Amino acid sequence: MKSLFENFEKRIWTVTDLNTDIKQKLEADYSQIYIEGEISGISRPNSGHLYFSLKDEKSALGCVIYRGDALRLSYELKDGMKIVAQGVLSAYPPRGIYQLMIRQVQIKGIGQQEIALRQLKEKLLAKGYFDPKRKKKIPPYPRTIVLITSATGAAVIDLLTILLDRWPRLTVIIAGVRVQGETAAVEIATMVARINRYRAERMIDPDLIIIGRGGGSSEDLSPFNTELVAEAIYQSKIPVISAVGHEVDITIADLVADCRAATPTDAANLAVPSLADLYQTLEHYRSQFARALQKKMDFLRQRLDDWADRLTPEKLLLSVKSHKKQLSQIQSRFDKTIQRKLDHLKFQLSNVADRLESLSPLNILSRGYSLTFIEKTNELCRSIHSCQQGDLLKIYLNDGIVNSKVVDVYEKNNN
Repeated sequence: MKSLFENFEKRIWTVTDLNTDIKQKLEADYSQIYIEGEISGISRPNSGHLYFSLKDEKSALGCVIYRGDALRLSYELKDGMKIVAQGVLSAYPPRGIYQLMIRQVQIKGIGQQEIALRQLKEKLLAKGYFDPKRKKKIPPYPRTIVLITSATGAAVIDLLTILLDRWPRLTVIIAGVRVQGETAAVEIATMVARINRYRAERMIDPDLIIIGRGGGSSEDLSPFNTELVAEAIYQSKIPVISAVGHEVDITIADLVADCRAATPTDAANLAVPSLADLYQTLEHYRSQFARALQKKMDFLRQRLDDWADRLTPEKLLLSVKSHKKQLSQIQSRFDKTIQRKLDHLKFQLSNVADRLESLSPLNILSRGYSLTFIEKTNELCRSIHSCQQGDLLKIYLNDGIVNSKVVDVYEKNNN
């Protein structure tokens, strides 16, 4: 039987050669493509690469973002996100599959900065950075405040003016940093940590830190929306007021700080009390105290007048007579009560005496009976067996005692 291919020039490919050739052609024809789809089945192995599928209603495409490109992403990719990806379509020869090697990603319908900000908020919220329970109280009467802001901006002038006008004896330390630009976040976070370290080393003793700037665009405020600044504020042992002057947008620094002020002016008003207001409050309390004291004195004076009126000689004499009469009545009632008690006790005693008298053995003697005692034992002779011939006896009669001697003893004959 003839071979099917014996009359043709032919090339027999190896699997590896074929897969490699397909890889080269794919990368040449699809060297920079843009593809839209929804992320599905994303995984993050220890290598640092990201693997997932991009899918639409009918198909799916395997994708990979290698570690270097993945580290440059400013947000976290998740299942369900709709993205536009730019990359190179390639094949993976060992497995004979093709996939999209993604270099850049853009979230469809929302900016990359916004999605990164949302994800950072979710992360910090889960870690408890925004929890009101962990926030420190702002001291009511601070002695030293550190301002972490631009040393040349308008915000620092506003803060200094209002702080010292409201609380003149305050010490203010200006810690100048950049508040916008690429290095701003690092400078702000480093300064917060440095101020805390200085206090721990007793170089300075601030009661409060105010961090902020005088407003700006979303891009200008970006340093205050970084994890670096959020971590520094969270770790601060000194209470922090965030004074980013932008009333519409609330930054992450605002959420982590112990107190949020809409503007630097508001921060100054929150940080220190007004000395003039305190004087006014003290005057109000002084007036209240004076009125209360005067009212109390008027009341005591009236009571004193009442007692003085009651203590005239005539009223004293009447009072003494009245009390003497009351005392006499009480004495009389007391005497009657005691007499009744004594009469009752005498009656009870008489009854007891009568009962004892009726039980006395001496009453028996008056009726002709006698009591006989054996002299040697001084015991009552109750039976012929209690004595014997020759015993001396004492016989007690109603009117005297008879001494006798037992001559003989006879037992009673019951017959």
